[in-house]
Amino acid sequence: MVTKRGIGRKHKVTGDPLPPSGIDPLVKAPDSQAKRIIQRFGGVKNLRAFMQRAGVLRTAMSIYQWVYHGGLIPPNGVRDVFLAELEAGITLTDHDWSPYQVVDGNPPVIPVEPIPEAPTPKKKRRVL
Repeated sequence: MVTKRGIGRKHKVTGDPLPPSGIDPLVKAPDSQAKRIIQRFGGVKNLRAFMQRAGVLRTAMSIYQWVYHGGLIPPNGVRDVFLAELEAGITLTDHDWSPYQVVDGNPPVIPVEPIPEAPTPKKKRRVL
């Protein structure tokens, strides 16, 4: 039975029941990483201005694309945001950089499977 609050729903990957709020901690947040960071700078224009002061040349469109292409800042943009952060004198927290929702103040627990051990190589026999 599925209700508005998500009671009875299960996680797509693990099959575990979702919390009563229906929020899946492994689903990207509606306010994505890119949106949160852009908001901390006061908008795309301000972020772009701080990037330009730091010597990074980016167009406003390339920054907008972070929001519309998955909501994550690409690796080559992370360095640029760090430089803009230093230029602006603000501090971005772990919550700002998190790509996932935070449920009840706890970070999401992402299941990790153990890596199997590599087989030991067989010794070659020398023929005399």
